Amino acid sequence: MRYFNTTLLATFVKVAELKSITAASKVLHLSNSTISEQLTKLESFVGKRILLRNHSGTELTAAGHILYLEAQKILYSCTIALEKIQGVDYSGEIRLAITDYFKPNDLAKILKKIQLIYSNLRFHISILNSTEIDKCIKNNHYDIGITMQIGSSMPLENCMMLSKEPLIWVKDPHTHLDKHTTLPFITMTSDCNLKKYVLRELDLHQADYYIAHTATGVAGISSAIEAGLGISCLNQSAVATHLHIISGALCLPKLVDVEFYLHTSPLQVENQLILGIKTFLLEEFKTTSNH
Repeated sequence: MRYFNTTLLATFVKVAELKSITAASKVLHLSNSTISEQLTKLESFVGKRILLRNHSGTELTAAGHILYLEAQKILYSCTIALEKIQGVDYSGEIRLAITDYFKPNDLAKILKKIQLIYSNLRFHISILNSTEIDKCIKNNHYDIGITMQIGSSMPLENCMMLSKEPLIWVKDPHTHLDKHTTLPFITMTSDCNLKKYVLRELDLHQADYYIAHTATGVAGISSAIEAGLGISCLNQSAVATHLHIISGALCLPKLVDVEFYLHTSPLQVENQLILGIKTFLLEEFKTTSNH
């Protein structure tokens, strides 16, 4: 019987996730040549091509996609086996509060990954704005919170940065606008910090705009943009692939980056379950700001 080398699998999974050998080398602290050698060994073991390399990075083949899904299960099973031997209990409930802007296109995948590792875990998930999350975490209403801060900020108590992303102006690809157009702006219904910041920047820039539509969440904003109802700005990971990034032709203000932070309550005694979820999220997103 032949067995997979878990070191080779871990390298492959990281390359598959980051879609780049160079990016994976920074995370794994291995040279590009070492990673390439490990991938070659893995391809030799499975007997099929699992990755294609091009000028922009790497992409999975059909066989590679199958291996990627199975490799995650194998690696997670190894983690669980070790932790069971060590007596770590990850059963229970996690109260998780997440800003609507945090990777809305990938959130389901993230939760699925967590569930693969912690199969006995129950989620209580709330989507809130960052100000609400800050208050709830401080009062111990949630175990873990993920918030968005606009611009670089001083580290907050009991929090760690997950990622950093640019803010991007977007529109539907079929919506025609020029510098003489009064810009129809789509924003949140509530007075969230991002809305306040963007409106202030538009006013300072003396942009010719009006609030055309409002929505209660990122999905609503994306739908309104896709319908051609106006423009908006979103953080990079919240931009759907079918939306069009607006160039400098419209003379819109340049916006600062946003940072996502992971919070835990200062009133809470951190148990193994919360520590495990925190570690997973930090490991999952520690290189996001490098992309």
